[in-house]
Amino acid sequence: FKLAADFELWARFSRYAQLHTVDGRIGGFRSHSEGQRSRSFLGDYKKECLSIIDRERALNLPDEPTFKNAPPILVLNSKRQEVTRAFTPKVFPRIQSNPGYPKASVVTVCKKEDLFLSQCIESVLSQNYPHLEFIVINCGNSDTNLKILNTYKEHLLIFDSPEELSRFEALEVGLNHCSGEMMTWLWPEDLHNEKALLFAAGILFRNKDIEWIVGHPSAVDDNGDIVYVDLLPAVYARRNWLQLNVVQPFIYQESMFWKRSLWEKSGALLNTRWKHAADFELFLRFSRYAEVQSVNFLLSSYRRNARSRYSNYPVEYLQEVVLIVEQERANCPLTPFDEKVPPVPIVELK
Repeated sequence: FKLAADFELWARFSRYAQLHTVDGRIGGFRSHSEGQRSRSFLGDYKKECLSIIDRERALNLPDEPTFKNAPPILVLNSKRQEVTRAFTPKVFPRIQSNPGYPKASVVTVCKKEDLFLSQCIESVLSQNYPHLEFIVINCGNSDTNLKILNTYKEHLLIFDSPEELSRFEALEVGLNHCSGEMMTWLWPEDLHNEKALLFAAGILFRNKDIEWIVGHPSAVDDNGDIVYVDLLPAVYARRNWLQLNVVQPFIYQESMFWKRSLWEKSGALLNTRWKHAADFELFLRFSRYAEVQSVNFLLSSYRRNARSRYSNYPVEYLQEVVLIVEQERANCPLTPFDEKVPPVPIVELK
């Protein structure tokens, strides 16, 4: 392996031992260096990694029960700073529409029993955004979800959908019901942070040339406590996607907000042919018409646990990403954004 010999070594290590994460800083890598391997050859590196994973799977090694789950983090610092709350649930009055704010459409899809649905809903409603359209697509009609939705029904637009629809198919139903000038979606395990909608609307609608933004990546645990914040803003560029040249292929979708006009000129649809990476395909289409502007603000957080979509299907997701990029290269004409570097992150609200 020319590029992924290190990954192949770690894969062999994992047959015999677990990798333990320690709560301490041991070393650092050079970020944003154009000459580093992860930027210059990442597409080829990923392909080698996928072939290594296929090889490991084909070995049919006997399952080692102790290796099925990641070991707990080894905490070295007893005075570790306490985590902060991702949001503070509160009583939220029904707010009348305010013409001074753009209408914001938020879509959530719930299927079966979503353990964090109440946290998700409250993280949006507790912002008291004055012109909110909160759409929930309810698939499956589980008793637990119905009880939760009934609690908040005064503040929601609830649409029932067949249980057999996939998450992305149900999401497309919700996106097609949106009438807001600003759009986003939030999976039921994820959270908005305080003032996310107000900040996103301020950036998008005070800057005519900005159509699409992303906030700082962050994660919460099962309690809704923030356990991870990336100190560097998320930075995406079409040229990097087309080369599969991104340091982290997983998109922080929960922190992305965009103008309705971008959704419409990108086809106003979600390509549900892709079972795992339909979000990546949508954002790649967005990148034909606009840059994603990074902002120095904690807009939303994803749920970090073993039940997340990326945890369950990382290889399948990456395989679809490779196919989507190949299709985009073959079928899409050149755009003004193909060679542009990412815009400088916005630090303050203009």
